[in-house]
Amino acid sequence: MKHAFAVALLLAALGFGALHAADDTGPKAADAITALRDLGKYADAEKAAQALVAARTKSLGAEDKETLRARLLLARIILELDRDAAAEAQLQALLPLVTRVFGAEQRETLACKSDLIDARCAQGRIDKGEEQCRDLISIEARVLGPEDLETLRTRRTLAIIMCVTGRLDEAEPQLRDLLSLLTRVRGATHRDTLGCSADLLSILTFQGKWEEAREECESLLPIATQMLGPEDKHTLDARSSFVRILTGEGNRHDAETELRELVPVVLRVLGAEHRGTLACQYEFIMSLLAQEKNVEAEETCRQVLPNADKVLGPENAETLSICYFLAQSLAAQDKTAEALTYAKRTLDGRRKTLGFDHPDTQAAQELINELMKQQAKTP
Repeated sequence: MKHAFAVALLLAALGFGALHAADDTGPKAADAITALRDLGKYADAEKAAQALVAARTKSLGAEDKETLRARLLLARIILELDRDAAAEAQLQALLPLVTRVFGAEQRETLACKSDLIDARCAQGRIDKGEEQCRDLISIEARVLGPEDLETLRTRRTLAIIMCVTGRLDEAEPQLRDLLSLLTRVRGATHRDTLGCSADLLSILTFQGKWEEAREECESLLPIATQMLGPEDKHTLDARSSFVRILTGEGNRHDAETELRELVPVVLRVLGAEHRGTLACQYEFIMSLLAQEKNVEAEETCRQVLPNADKVLGPENAETLSICYFLAQSLAAQDKTAEALTYAKRTLDGRRKTLGFDHPDTQAAQELINELMKQQAKTP
């Protein structure tokens, strides 16, 4: 049975519509909200979860177990909507409450800790994330079981941390094992399974394993499009990976064509200040520069840079790369003085974050040298 159809049957059986999933305060309401979330209907799920929290708080009290479960469900939905700071604030407030009410090693407390690590790591705060994940996985495996969904969720966060810290060779086998487990536990077409598959596909592209990545993408993308929808974030992740595959295979023209279709969708669905949107626009800028479409590359850099400064930070590696790309596009149009401004910002940032000897720092220095020579020739 298709997952979406099965969930629709569940909602019908429970007597809940998308906007009325929390009319009741009992377990059926939470089941219906979870079903909405599994369908990717996050906005409806959030509204229903908010209503459920309000109803349970009023009828049961703020610290009743069922109220706290509803609050945990709401926080997880907010996290899945990529509103990471808001999710972190809610989870941070919940953790002492659920620890006291449920106990330190109960499912609800462990889930709260897992989501809190996820929320912090999604904001780039990964310094203690791996250690916290490993400690939590050990407890979850002992208390809940190694194949419990909460254990698997924390393992996925750990794999993503490995990826972000550049340890792709470690992350890949972790995700392959997770994918096998999720396929068996959740089913091949469940959102969690497809999300894990999208993570694996992304890592394969970052490793430059184009043949494996293409095979994985050709398997995943049609299923994700059919089961989750063409604008679901996992589907969009798979399409972004497909762009990297095309680029890696040297097919810049098709990559640009795909990006021209993808970027407007990502902007509309995720918003201009979403990390996924910035990553997609980053790929688009590189594609334009590779084909010497410098005017459009300049325009896109100017649009993206303020959002990268705000979301990623002015000294983030991708933000500095966008500065560098802007300097390159300006230099190609003989806008030397302005190009120097952005090249110098890139150099200062890379010296601070990467060091003087890093290849990216040296590339910025070489661009400045070339621009200064050009400036000296200008009467």
